[in-house]
Amino acid sequence: MMRALTSVFIGVVVPATDHTRPPKTELVKLSHWTRRHTNSNELAACQLPRVIQGKRPTTKPESWLGHPELLQGILELAIPVRGNKAAAFK
Repeated sequence: MMRALTSVFIGVVVPATDHTRPPKTELVKLSHWTRRHTNSNELAACQLPRVIQGKRPTTKPESWLGHPELLQGILELAIPVRGNKAAAFK
């Protein structure tokens, strides 16, 4: 529909750094271009903040953060010092 109704160039970007994940064939057929990899800096720049503000703020699950197993240990040490989880993250 986008190609039929607009002149926008449509691309497919595979969010992987190891070059092993193939893009969906159906999407490649519909796109103008395909990029089969991203680097770590590009992935990091596309991340939402940990807390998204609004009437009801939304917090990103800790499992989505880099190295959640290390984060848990850091939080266990920082929360008693800082007073709460929000302060420990800052």
